[in-house]
Amino acid sequence: MQGLGFFRRALRRDEDVAAGETLARIEQRLEHRFEKLIDEHERLAEREAKVIARETAPPPDETELPAPSEPAPSAGLEREHELAERVQAVTERERGLAKRFAEVAGRERELEARAGAVEGREREVEKRSASIAAREREVAKRSTEVATRERGLAKRAAELAVGERSLAEAAEERERATQELESRSRELDRRELELSERATKLAERELELAKRPPPAPRRHRPFGEPRPHRRWNLVELERLVEKHGEENPDRLEEWSSYLYFLRDHAGCDGALPADFDWLIADVFAELVD
Repeated sequence: MQGLGFFRRALRRDEDVAAGETLARIEQRLEHRFEKLIDEHERLAEREAKVIARETAPPPDETELPAPSEPAPSAGLEREHELAERVQAVTERERGLAKRFAEVAGRERELEARAGAVEGREREVEKRSASIAAREREVAKRSTEVATRERGLAKRAAELAVGERSLAEAAEERERATQELESRSRELDRRELELSERATKLAERELELAKRPPPAPRRHRPFGEPRPHRRWNLVELERLVEKHGEENPDRLEEWSSYLYFLRDHAGCDGALPADFDWLIADVFAELVD
């Protein structure tokens, strides 16, 4: 649309320039012709004045006049007729000049009117050009503002995208943490249940043991005899329980429970701390003595 408006303005300017140049050429031609008409009118007026002066001049003396070859009255009539024809011609030429002068004046008025119209169109074109220029400046200003807003929105969109990614990562991290906590919670519930079951079974075993007759007294080492020291190993205890468990079915469940308990304290090679020596010697006495 802007390109079409620019083309129209350029076409109108070209038309106005062409019209102005045409009017200027016509004015120059009319002015030149008018000057020629005035010069011719002045020459005719001068000749007419000479003719009138000659007609009003006093007649020359008869002594000075040569003898006429023809009768004087006929020559005077011919001259008067010639003068009348010349006067009539001059009058007709004056009327023609007056008519042409009126035409020129009319053309001048018409040209003045057209020049006024052209000036009015020029002022209108200038006014419209100024209005269009102001609108173009306003459009350019709004385009700049829109571009600035678009850059701001793009920056905010990028910031929002970064924030969304951060929130998504945080949500994933929370989800992983929640799953891990739920897994640990299920593991703790399972272990609590196992411990509760083991405690119940131990309590039952204790009641059962309390009902049994007391075991035979063990052989005591003589006073002062050093007790041999050894480092217990969970793998070895598991092997002993597996080997002799069928021989002691009433102790198998208790041994399995303690083995499960000791797994949390065994080293990478299965070695158990010395703090559990008394427990192992007491619980697994049938296997380690």
